[in-house]
Amino acid sequence: MRRHAVILAAALAWLTGIGSAEAKLDILVDKATQRMLVIQNGYIRYMWPVSTGRDELATPNGVYAPQRLERNWFSTAYYNSPMP
Repeated sequence: MRRHAVILAAALAWLTGIGSAEAKLDILVDKATQRMLVIQNGYIRYMWPVSTGRDELATPNGVYAPQRLERNWFSTAYYNSPMP
C-alpha cells in the first residue's frame, strides 16, 4: 500500500509541475529602429539588430507565436539565401 502511495504522489507531483520554473518572456520587434528585444520578467535581456521585410514583402504588425524553430533556414523568397 505504501508503494502505491509513493507512486501516486510522484505522479501527482509530475503532473502538477512541482519544481518547474517559469519565466515571463516577451519578444519585441521594433520595425522603426530595426531592433529585436528579448524581455524576461520585465527586464531587457538581449537586443539584436533585425531586418524586417521591404515594402513589397512588408512584415505585418501583430502578436505571433513561433511556428517553427530552425538552427539553419534558407529563404525561398530570396533565392535560397541563408536566414540568421
